[in-house]
Amino acid sequence: SFNRSLSDGKFSKHYLHDWSIPKNCPELLGAVPFEEYRVPKYFVDDYYQRMPLTFDHSWPSLFLGPKGTASSLHVDSGGSHFWLYLQSGQKEWRIFPKEQVINLYPKPGTSYFHVDPFHLDFNQFPLLGKSKVYAFTQFPGELVFVPSMCAHSVLNVDDIVGFSMNYVDESSFYRHLWQTLKESTGYWNFEYFVNKGFPRGWNMNVRNRINNDSVPFGIFKSLWYNASMTVKL
Repeated sequence: SFNRSLSDGKFSKHYLHDWSIPKNCPELLGAVPFEEYRVPKYFVDDYYQRMPLTFDHSWPSLFLGPKGTASSLHVDSGGSHFWLYLQSGQKEWRIFPKEQVINLYPKPGTSYFHVDPFHLDFNQFPLLGKSKVYAFTQFPGELVFVPSMCAHSVLNVDDIVGFSMNYVDESSFYRHLWQTLKESTGYWNFEYFVNKGFPRGWNMNVRNRINNDSVPFGIFKSLWYNASMTVKL
């Protein structure tokens, strides 16, 4: 009903943002083993899946937004990577490399910035002139990957439907630990990740189960169950 209301303007300013599907509407994943929702092979080495059930198992998320809605410039929490698959509509993206965040005028104590990348003001924010930005349009059927700690913002140029996940792997492992301590959240995660029994790196048993470009969500969630049970705190 929310999606239908986009066209009649009832919720024209509302944006369903990062809404947990497993927690709020698991029916969207289909029937077990969730063949209808598949995870791209590039993201199957998700360290969050090697942990017992915590908030980190709240993904994937649903995005529903009418034309004109947007997300402010920010970095995702926990030093995690982020990807978003667009099912319908178009999104305009602005992504800044992580080395550029100092030029984006961060808001102290938050993950947001004073800069609006869709209305750049070089007089008010002169350091922007030293920044590099990736600007592009995402179309249906395309997936955008945002590396850990890269500031990003989006503008929905159409009514959109998208699916996303945050994840941590070896390439973002130490940034995740650092951000977890910096943000004073997830100490339990930190202890679990640094435990000597935590299974880091790629697992070929997982890789050998990938025959195509993706794996069913059920397999994605289950392959690491035994590994997660081996860590003793």
